[in-house]
Amino acid sequence: MKTKLSKYMKEVTAAIHKTATQCGIKTRQILTSGYFTNSAEESRIVAKALANAGVNNLLLSVDAFHQEHIPFEPVYQFACDVIDAKISGAILYPAWLVNREHQNPYNAKTKEILEKFYDLSIPIDEYDNQIALIGQAAKLLRGYYQESELDISNARIGGCSELLKATNISIVPNGDVMVCGFVFGNIYDEDVLDVIARYNPYEHEGMNAVINGGVSGLLSYAKKHDIAIGTSNYCDACDVCETIAKKLNRSKKEKFE
Repeated sequence: MKTKLSKYMKEVTAAIHKTATQCGIKTRQILTSGYFTNSAEESRIVAKALANAGVNNLLLSVDAFHQEHIPFEPVYQFACDVIDAKISGAILYPAWLVNREHQNPYNAKTKEILEKFYDLSIPIDEYDNQIALIGQAAKLLRGYYQESELDISNARIGGCSELLKATNISIVPNGDVMVCGFVFGNIYDEDVLDVIARYNPYEHEGMNAVINGGVSGLLSYAKKHDIAIGTSNYCDACDVCETIAKKLNRSKKEKFE
């Protein structure tokens, strides 16, 4: 189970993880930038509350991209509080551009930031958490990657396994329940457990198009719903999938408004 920590959701986050602990859920993970307050006292209280709730995997996102907009001091303070609260499984979780060995200004800045945490002895994620070349990243950072053209005829979508297993769901403020951007229910219309219980990607036209036809199958399905996108600016099949899923969701909402 993975949640994100924010200033407005810290009490709810702690309550969710406490319930997860009581239910015997093995991994109780939080992914956070570490910046939700400028108060050292509140930071300490939140860290203790999370520890008491049973959080056992905390990923602290620190890198050139986060610290471009987030001050360092409150994040460092929270890291200290996490250690004092004895939250197990706490690691620094930087995002690398291309990969951690690639020489570029962003990775260099990220390494400088990580050095500031060395005295705390928090482990750094041993796997490459690489920036996915989708969305704004594709527009702003594409120059750091080798140019590659997406082969629509053969491209498969990496999220197919996620659609089939559905190990992660997202619930957005309007109540929509999604897997990889595809909406398959709404918690304001029915109980979330009922939504999950009836999940079948083969019965969802969009998901079924992805599973059976990859990118070309999804494009054909979208075209039937008067949605077309140019693929020349895409180099990742998942980005194409996400873009189309958003357009399909928007189109469906407009029809019912």
